[in-house]
Amino acid sequence: MREFAYIGRDKPSKGLPNLIDIFNQLHHKDIRLHVYSDYKLTTTSNIICHGWVPSEEIWNTEFHYVILSMLAPETYCFSLHDAVKHNKGVIVNGFNKSLCSQISEGAYSYNTKNDLYNIVKDLSKENHEIIIPKLVHKATLWKKLYSDHNLTNFI
Repeated sequence: MREFAYIGRDKPSKGLPNLIDIFNQLHHKDIRLHVYSDYKLTTTSNIICHGWVPSEEIWNTEFHYVILSMLAPETYCFSLHDAVKHNKGVIVNGFNKSLCSQISEGAYSYNTKNDLYNIVKDLSKENHEIIIPKLVHKATLWKKLYSDHNLTNFI
């Protein structure tokens, strides 16, 4: 079984309703979405609502991928950095350029709801290797954003 996780607030800009819809459409017994949120949701056979819990409880749960479905730009995402720290795969909304700019390689990116559906369906196969993304080094990110090599002295 492949386990996925959404970690975030109940705000329209976070994209959680799209995830719920996708996991309800898939109806696979081989996938499960863990929702760590203040979102009011009924647990189903493939969607488990944990509510808002401490960070250490989230990362002690067995899941393989974190889905970062944010629709609005985010300058920093704790879930992204924690996912890498805890050896989880990452699926990220490709339209969130600020979030994508923090990843150098290894994350799955989607641009449409259908893309995300197909990624989750493909990753649900047990023989699919879990790839841990690599993040852009902080100094490199500053250079990329500001194109000023003198900034490395301040980082």
